[in-house]
Amino acid sequence: MAEEAAPRNPADPPGTGRVGYLLRQATDALLKRAQDGQDTQDRLRALLDAVLSISEDLSLSAMLERLVGAACELVAAEAGAIVVLGSDRQHSASVVAVGLSDEQAGAIGSGPAPTDCLAVPVRTRNQVFGNLYLTRRRDRQAFTDEDELLVIALASAAGVAIQNAQLFQSQERRGLWLTASSEVRNAVLGGVAEDRLSHLIVNEAQQAARAVFTTLLLPNDDGGMVIAATSEPSLLGIEYEPGGTYSERVVADREAVILDDIGRSPSAESVPQAIRDRCGRLLIAPLGVGESGEGLGALVVAYPRNVAAVAELDLDYVVGFAGQAGVALQLAAAQHDRERIAVLEDRERIARDLHDLVIQRLFAAGMTLQSTDALVTDQGVRARLSAVADDLDGTIRELRQAIYQLQTPVIADDFRHEVQQVVDRATAGSELKVRVRYAGAVGSLVPDGTKPHVLAVLGEALSNAVRHARAATIDVIVALENGRLAVVVDDDGQGLDPAVTRRSGLGNLETRASELGGDVTITTGSRGVGTRITWSVPA
Repeated sequence: MAEEAAPRNPADPPGTGRVGYLLRQATDALLKRAQDGQDTQDRLRALLDAVLSISEDLSLSAMLERLVGAACELVAAEAGAIVVLGSDRQHSASVVAVGLSDEQAGAIGSGPAPTDCLAVPVRTRNQVFGNLYLTRRRDRQAFTDEDELLVIALASAAGVAIQNAQLFQSQERRGLWLTASSEVRNAVLGGVAEDRLSHLIVNEAQQAARAVFTTLLLPNDDGGMVIAATSEPSLLGIEYEPGGTYSERVVADREAVILDDIGRSPSAESVPQAIRDRCGRLLIAPLGVGESGEGLGALVVAYPRNVAAVAELDLDYVVGFAGQAGVALQLAAAQHDRERIAVLEDRERIARDLHDLVIQRLFAAGMTLQSTDALVTDQGVRARLSAVADDLDGTIRELRQAIYQLQTPVIADDFRHEVQQVVDRATAGSELKVRVRYAGAVGSLVPDGTKPHVLAVLGEALSNAVRHARAATIDVIVALENGRLAVVVDDDGQGLDPAVTRRSGLGNLETRASELGGDVTITTGSRGVGTRITWSVPA
């Protein structure tokens, strides 16, 4: 059988025939192999660049975003995402996406993977850290086996980088929590008050956890919980009925709880929507156990969205910090009790000395003056002696009133203490000289229904004086005498501006006085300048 003749190429020289054909075939094959080799080298170089790019720093969130972007560039994918798995390795903890909308990223994180995408697991320590998903290629072609091998290689290298980043992140967070614990410990050793310590605890926890907000919940008298301190001022003082929070379960079981979403908490309605929108996972840790065996409270840490895996890394740190915080609060309370006992002992000693020594001497001096009065015939002298005796009688009465007040127990809800707190807050940061005086049994006999009005009136009056009066000195008097309770704020400032006719603050004072059947008077200050506001109601 005759051999098939090779097709002749017009460009070939005469006589080449089959030799030319075979040469062309060999040349084309060599050129194709060279081209394929060049493509392979280019893709390997791109893979190496991608591996280097994801290892530029040890920030886990930035690393994951670069991983997705590098994978998309490596196989010319339109978009991609990595779904980080939670501790159960079944459900997603967060999603980092490139080129996808929030809705598309959420769909990938919560549902099955799309059928037209390339999916590759990312492993760390022989565990699946998450799954990397890439959508269709930009040229609308299907992903090839070579594409998959390149992404698998990139995911393998990324797993090592992620493991290093987790280790670095864990050490970094450990340092933050150690610093937070140290600050709380130093505050206790420095004798900080219990309420200030509570705010320090939540602020340190927020910084260490890099949280949206942190909250300290303590049991209240009716068995529920109250927010005693928080980094979000709008939440302070909120009370929860018994059975209404996960914190109660944490306090009772003494086991930390992680909530996947703040919206699932029964108490979420009390958190403003603007804050809830920024929050993802919640971590609730018990504060510890008191001497009688009851739980002390709970520390709540709210993490931002899409970094929920951090809650797992922080769990041990938060639990440890919360336990130390509980001990710190107990020590602060015990220290406060010791200080109160010392104050009571000093007050009792002072009262006893005043009664046994000073009053007796004044009484003796008064008796001497009265006996001397009978020996004096000059009416002017007798009038002066009588006036001095009356002054001594008044001094004795004032001393007995002071002794009574000294012997009144100083309790945590002493109304005078609340008044002083209002004064301190209203004048904080100013150079004003403020003098506070009390008359009568203000600490114990002010009606409970009147106390909130008194504190509000005092705060409003001081606020006006601080902001508008330009005063140097303010005298505050709270007096309970002759069946009436009076609050006086007397400053040496510039007085009321007659051109200002709209004074909503003073209107509030008048409204509160009217509700209690009282009145408000505004006069010139006792020093001849400034303003003297007197708010008086029946006691």
